[in-house]
Amino acid sequence: MRRLVSIIVITILSLSLLVGCGGDTGVASKDDVKFLTKVDTWYFFNPQTFENEVISFSEDFNFYWGCECGEYIGDSDIYKKYDYDKDEEVITLYNGYDNNKKRVKVIDYSDYHLMIELDGVIKDFIPYATSYEFAEDDTGKYLDIIKGYNSYVTTMEVQGSGLVVGPADYDGDLEYFEEDFTTYMASKDIEFYNYSYEWINGKESVDYRKMSMDEGLAAFESSSAFIWFNKNMEISKVMYYGSLIVSE
Repeated sequence: MRRLVSIIVITILSLSLLVGCGGDTGVASKDDVKFLTKVDTWYFFNPQTFENEVISFSEDFNFYWGCECGEYIGDSDIYKKYDYDKDEEVITLYNGYDNNKKRVKVIDYSDYHLMIELDGVIKDFIPYATSYEFAEDDTGKYLDIIKGYNSYVTTMEVQGSGLVVGPADYDGDLEYFEEDFTTYMASKDIEFYNYSYEWINGKESVDYRKMSMDEGLAAFESSSAFIWFNKNMEISKVMYYGSLIVSE
């Protein structure tokens, strides 16, 4: 009888340890993660695959990260759950059955975007899928021009050495809140580029060029642009983007 009791006690302790190692961490409440769960899916356009990455956080703390094709990205298949520490502004990904965990830093968010650092890379997700038109040549030259970008925004204005950006789908006829806009410092060596793509009744034309500092700063008002950050979260590169497709 004593041996049976001992076995039961050991079994209970073992189960407790397993739950402690791989179970819910239980830090966040549903209110804490409303900024993550307010949309079903967040999207980031991947410049290597030319598909959108999708990421989702459910109210019951389930997590998914993959591509539109349905495949997982990297090792994301081993992370099924998440928790959030609002004091540290860190999302913890885990699976509930072992000690595998991944930390995701929340950098900025609003109703229009979710900027996170995931696997050491800053990605700014938005609540809808996107696609962009780029010309291709035999060498794939234009496929690399947005490689490593971090965010797609509407550039709003220059404030001294600060650059104000807003929602990617900014509409001047709508009302926005102050938190919908973010000011980033410009790096000392910031570069400006312009990419314009046109396809009119089968005729394709492309304008891709580097801009002068004065020209780039002057264009920083209600323009669509890809932006890159340096390690200090300063904007180091801006590429204004526009496309026109006409087909009769």
